[in-house]
Amino acid sequence: MEPDPKAGIQPGRSQSDVVCAKCHHLNPAAQRTCEQCGSRLYITCRNCGRRNQRVASRCAECGERLHRTAWRRWLSALGARRGKVTLLQVVTAILAAYVVYRIIVMLAEYSPPPPE
Repeated sequence: MEPDPKAGIQPGRSQSDVVCAKCHHLNPAAQRTCEQCGSRLYITCRNCGRRNQRVASRCAECGERLHRTAWRRWLSALGARRGKVTLLQVVTAILAAYVVYRIIVMLAEYSPPPPE
């Protein structure tokens, strides 16, 4: 039996199989991780707690986004939680702004040496 490319189903697999978001391997619905690459197949909605397939972009229950945008991941990596900024982040931002200011002033005051 040949696989149907439109359906994306391999022979001997059912509609309830779960597609891996990383390697696109079809796994049995009971699996928690991909048989081929080992990545997780399900993600839990942060809003309602429903378990969704990782390939889905929105929750099937409440419609909330399941995956964070690049901007949100970046903010999370920097430590910004729920809009709260720590003192360390403020000091780092002020220090970075001062360094940039000093570089701009240094470049503005620079005069090339006269030619000989």
